[in-house]
Amino acid sequence: MSEEVVAEEVEVVEAVEANEEVIAEVVTEEIPEG
Repeated sequence: MSEEVVAEEVEVVEAVEANEEVIAEVVTEEIPEG
């Protein structure tokens, strides 16, 4: 039981980090250069 919970938490953390990377890419694309 405990191991399953830890695995789920790790998956959530990885998903959040991936989302943050995507958001960062979108933000940098939206900002006009110069």
